[in-house]
Amino acid sequence: MYRVIDVADMLGVSKVTIYKKIKMLKPGILSEMMEEDNVTYLTDSAVIMIRNSIKRKHSNQKQSDKMMEFIEIKIELDKMTEKLEAEKERNEELKIQHFEELLLNYKALEEVAKQKKKNLDSIQNSLSAVSLADEHIRSQIALFTNLIKKGL
Repeated sequence: MYRVIDVADMLGVSKVTIYKKIKMLKPGILSEMMEEDNVTYLTDSAVIMIRNSIKRKHSNQKQSDKMMEFIEIKIELDKMTEKLEAEKERNEELKIQHFEELLLNYKALEEVAKQKKKNLDSIQNSLSAVSLADEHIRSQIALFTNLIKKGL
């Protein structure tokens, strides 16, 4: 933010000229200015609006042009910084979202693994039972075979 006197010096005009331009550019410039303790402050955009409305015939026009160029570059830099900050914030949100999704997937896979382990244990128990039954049947067959051989 710039004081009116600073803008006047930058543009090589009087404070009165700046105040006249502010009055002329109302209401569009109102959102680009602030008053505090009877001092009027102007944003970069307000300075550019005023500069564009002034027909400069002063000797320090080159200095004024360089200052305006600096202000315009500063505005662009500020816009790019805002965009960068917004992108950083969006990236952080996406990171958190992806982490939460990965965590949910991990938990789901963990549950699937538990269920598969239960199924495998059940199959192994069934296999053991079938194996015991098979041994029992074989011993019964062997016993009956011996009995049949003796009885014949």
